[in-house]
Amino acid sequence: MRVKSKDGASEIIGLMGDNMDAKMEKLVEILDKADKLRMKTLENLVELLTAQQAVEFLTALAHLQFGIRRWGINHDLQRENP
Repeated sequence: MRVKSKDGASEIIGLMGDNMDAKMEKLVEILDKADKLRMKTLENLVELLTAQQAVEFLTALAHLQFGIRRWGINHDLQRENP
């Protein structure tokens, strides 16, 4: 079975087979490991910086994250109201 997702891409649900739960569990495990790696990398980077550099870096990172989120929300709104 193929299901059209909101953005027009095809989700291939039927091709995952009967083992979908096991594959989803593996995906969750991979995403969890990726989150831990990102956090550890960030912690190690901040340790290398001076206190002032760490504050400036984390502030810039927060601004970037909020900007990307705002862009995504605006993009979704434009898609809903063409």
